[in-house]
Amino acid sequence: MKSLREIPRLKPPPTPLRLSEIAPTIPKYEEAEEIAPEEQGLLARIKRLFKRKSGEVVPA
Repeated sequence: MKSLREIPRLKPPPTPLRLSEIAPTIPKYEEAEEIAPEEQGLLARIKRLFKRKSGEVVPA
């Protein structure tokens, strides 16, 4: 039989959060920060690359 020191202790599972507790911390879509112009260009390039890889037609 193992001694008590050799047996790993089990931690109790964390209590699940209710949506009503989390919801106030999630920023609403309208409150989200505006995307900077230089980031918009990057996002557009990334989207174009993904469209090319998926086989969709991409305007030059």
